[in-house]
Amino acid sequence: MSDFIDCKDLKAHWGKRDFELFGFLKKGLQPYTQYGQEIVDTDTLEHYKPYPIEYFENEIRRWLYPGSTSRGIIIRPDHPWTEEEIKQGAQKRFERQPQKPLNLPPHHMSFTLPDDAAEASKVLSKLNSLLFEKDQASEFAEQHGLRLLDDHGVDQPFNDISISRDANMTWNDITVTVLSDVELHFQWKTENVTRRYNLLGFEDKRTGNPIKAWTILLKAAETGQIPWAFKTRKQVEKIAQTLRKNFKALFPMVQGDPVPINSASEVYEFSFKLKPQIE
Repeated sequence: MSDFIDCKDLKAHWGKRDFELFGFLKKGLQPYTQYGQEIVDTDTLEHYKPYPIEYFENEIRRWLYPGSTSRGIIIRPDHPWTEEEIKQGAQKRFERQPQKPLNLPPHHMSFTLPDDAAEASKVLSKLNSLLFEKDQASEFAEQHGLRLLDDHGVDQPFNDISISRDANMTWNDITVTVLSDVELHFQWKTENVTRRYNLLGFEDKRTGNPIKAWTILLKAAETGQIPWAFKTRKQVEKIAQTLRKNFKALFPMVQGDPVPINSASEVYEFSFKLKPQIE
């Protein structure tokens, strides 16, 4: 059975507004009803013009030569139309008439936002009733540089956040120094890089604030270990997992575990040098 996420949560996870998420529908993000039924974009269906040219020719003739109206007034144009003018006028009306989709499925909508502001507002007001299948949304996110819907609720960017792809070094060659509550300094070999938490995969895009793993990382710089300030072991493992995932993304070519567990003391440590902020 598919696992779904509602529109409101998906907007918050990706940090997008209504009109931005609606634009994703046209790019391939598949919406579903509240009962998990696929919604089809009517713009992709075969369309037809409901009225033939002959219909408009007859309409023009009735307008030109209606006979007596209910008030007994005879309506005549300033000058009579030729048959050719009637056909040309009918052709223009035929081409301007709205097309209708053939074989409408049970659940459908246009994925094109109307130009009229009032109409667009009506369409967007229905957006929060949509659902999205998580696997499909994750695949879409990966293709468009959005954020993964991971199992731990941590906003992780799909875009490349790597600092170095040098494979000829170990974690022990890397020194990470806390510069402030929002910045880290990285040093390896002859290279130096300073980055804020939001460029290191530690930003909660819903609030713009650092995620919990960032705060724990700063505290861990004091002792070189993840502090046991948690009620359960699972909470500690979750933080370690997030830190491991982020540092592997920063240095994807470095082999080994950047946040291993010490089998003797059963605490998580760091394979790289982690230094606290200098007062």
